[in-house]
Amino acid sequence: MEQIDDGVDLLPRCGGVYLILNLRTGRRRVGRASDVRQRCMDHRARLRRGDHDVRCVEEDAKQFGVDSFRYLLLERVDDARARVHREVEWTLRLEADDPVMGYNLAVGRTWGIESRFRCTERLLMRSGKYRPLPSVNLQDRVSLVILRTWSPSRESDLTDRPFSR
Repeated sequence: MEQIDDGVDLLPRCGGVYLILNLRTGRRRVGRASDVRQRCMDHRARLRRGDHDVRCVEEDAKQFGVDSFRYLLLERVDDARARVHREVEWTLRLEADDPVMGYNLAVGRTWGIESRFRCTERLLMRSGKYRPLPSVNLQDRVSLVILRTWSPSRESDLTDRPFSR
């Protein structure tokens, strides 16, 4: 079987912000690492083994194949603190936190209200206290109307705020 060049071997061994792009769907994941090549090699190995830490990335790898992903350096950033800032900027710029366009569940260390809602939903499912309707796909966007009934009623509370995992 011919190995398709996914870009990992071309990445530099440096600190920076990287992109994992699904060529079939256009979905993307932005991340940061002190060694971009090694981190992307880890992502690729986990996808091949079928144990990636982001379930929707793993599901897409099973559906479209591991070879549908490409790994790119977005920006070289040597300073660790600056990497966090740049990762947030790239995540927002590329809409990698949008459930339709991206795989990022959080922006930096801040989860949006939709991610918090889905996380709570998954925790309740694991506890056996909640079972979604058959038509509910946990990868779909959550309606703002539903989020308003779940969260405090003030509009200002619908903004991003820290959420500890």
